[in-house]
Amino acid sequence: MKQRLLPLIGLLALLSCQQGNPTEPPVPPSATALTAALLNDDTARLSWTKSPDMDFLRYRLYRDSSPGVQQNPNQAVILFVSENRNQNVFMDEGLQEGYWYYAVQVENNAGLTTWSNEASVHVQNRSE
Repeated sequence: MKQRLLPLIGLLALLSCQQGNPTEPPVPPSATALTAALLNDDTARLSWTKSPDMDFLRYRLYRDSSPGVQQNPNQAVILFVSENRNQNVFMDEGLQEGYWYYAVQVENNAGLTTWSNEASVHVQNRSE
């Protein structure tokens, strides 16, 4: 009896691998690399690498006046949301004096998210 079951078990295992294992947990999206540059007195140019993931859903760009955006996203402002993977540049205009911290969150179709690195700009008093 064991000799008859072993080939059947092997065939089932092979078919499971070929069709994808539906019990595998979803994988978080790939992280993006964020850069921030101050273009003039009050405008930051934010750009990040495009998501390479086939199950990409959206980007969310956050800004806060304190570092640690990823640790406290509820205290940050969501500046930009896009479901277009090619839309990876944003101009943050009208910034007040101070330090501004940014991070991009990538979400996939499974609802999993991954954060980019944090980037910042320093807006100085215009009279300096």
